[in-house]
Amino acid sequence: MSSSSRSAAASVRDFFFAEETPYGLAAIRILLPLILLCVVLPRWSHTRELFSTDGAPSPLAVNYGVMNFPPEPSGTLAVAMMTALAFCLVTASVGWHTRLSLAVSWALYTYLNMLDSLSTFTKYSVISSHVLLLLTLSDCGAVWSIDAWRRRGQAARRSPVWPRRLVQLLVGLIYFGASFTKLHTDGFISGDQIRYWLLTNLNNANPLGEYLALYPEMIVIMSHIAVVWQVVFLFISWRGYGRLCALGMGTLFHLSTVWILGLFIFPPIMITTYLAWLSEEDVRKIRRRVTEFADRVGIGFPTGRLFRLPARLLRFGRSVPVPSLVLMTAALSTTVVLGLEVEQRLDPYQERGPDGPLVLTPMSDDEVQLMLGETETIREADKFFSMEVGRETMGGVLVGRTNVCRAGERVLVQCTLIPPHQDMWVACSLMDETGNEILRAGQPVTREARRVDFSFIIPTCIPPGTYRFTAFSGTAEVLSRTVTITASEGVCDTPQARRSETAALP
Repeated sequence: MSSSSRSAAASVRDFFFAEETPYGLAAIRILLPLILLCVVLPRWSHTRELFSTDGAPSPLAVNYGVMNFPPEPSGTLAVAMMTALAFCLVTASVGWHTRLSLAVSWALYTYLNMLDSLSTFTKYSVISSHVLLLLTLSDCGAVWSIDAWRRRGQAARRSPVWPRRLVQLLVGLIYFGASFTKLHTDGFISGDQIRYWLLTNLNNANPLGEYLALYPEMIVIMSHIAVVWQVVFLFISWRGYGRLCALGMGTLFHLSTVWILGLFIFPPIMITTYLAWLSEEDVRKIRRRVTEFADRVGIGFPTGRLFRLPARLLRFGRSVPVPSLVLMTAALSTTVVLGLEVEQRLDPYQERGPDGPLVLTPMSDDEVQLMLGETETIREADKFFSMEVGRETMGGVLVGRTNVCRAGERVLVQCTLIPPHQDMWVACSLMDETGNEILRAGQPVTREARRVDFSFIIPTCIPPGTYRFTAFSGTAEVLSRTVTITASEGVCDTPQARRSETAALP
């Protein structure tokens, strides 16, 4: 084997199997379960209807023709599983029997997600399941945990770095695959898909997104930047300024989606996975700088104890004569029993209500007709999203939008369509205040089109004043935009003027 081959093999071996104290994975272990609790706890009271045979679960496997996979539990068993999941997420975060807690959390979280593909099974839940599995295979409980505190007096264990590398590769490959999905998604690069999303509260309120929707050219620029960043993330995020730029842009990107798109869970999960880039050397530098800062300002903060603070707040275990695993089993069993009792007293289906179990009431005839009747025909006006006037386009999107035009200049009128729609004939006319048509243009629009552009040269001879561009689908008027046309010296060149000049010739 040549020296270059040995060097390459040694680099790969060091990349995956060099030993370190797993600070980065420990930080992920602390934060990720707490974030998932923000989803698990609100759904706990709806466990029966979402995940059990007492309700209406929607298993993912049904979409692929596989029935009863995974098996749907009874209502009582589903509540017990959901309660155990919440308990194990807490014990995983504090690092009490870390590997066991993570393994149970991963198994229950994945199992329950697959039973509710309509709401619980999402992008962030899939990513979280993979990260929980990799944390289970790691030794992330070696530091900043109750397990580490119970072994106080012993040096922190060192372990191979490959679980942290796999988390890094997972994040990088997710971005890499997402970039090509975006490139093949109709309407993403042009900004249409994001613009429709910004104008809705599909996830949560997004006031900044509604404001950004007024500037489609900014959406196009941001869409291109997002695609490029996701492509290069996997290749530049490993060290130096590349790592700083990739992780910094990613953090800003995900934080912005909170206010722009109304995403509350996905951003903190992705930002938490960035802690996989926190190496042992990074922690040493942070400790040293915090210590230097504390000494300079005279605080004398015990930074060496800072990272053991969560475990010290939960000081117990070594003085308890009962084995820790038995104590955890007893605590889990007690929590599950209490959860079942609380859920039964809540009585979500009111089976023990003062008037007895709830009775299904028949739907009204109007509701039945609405659900079973024929689909209403889409109005022509509902196939059009907006109509704007400008002077040029960028990436197919109209920029330099204006409501003031000068006679003699060229303007663009762009109509944005809402899919789905059929093949159409769309026309646009320039009309004066009395409804007289001055110019008209039309063209066929195929069913996959999202925009249609019309180019006009404003005649120089029309008097200044208020005019309007009107769009027609077939013969139906669908949109109009009022513009102000200012004067310009020049030769009149409208069809009517040319006909008048021709008639005046001898």
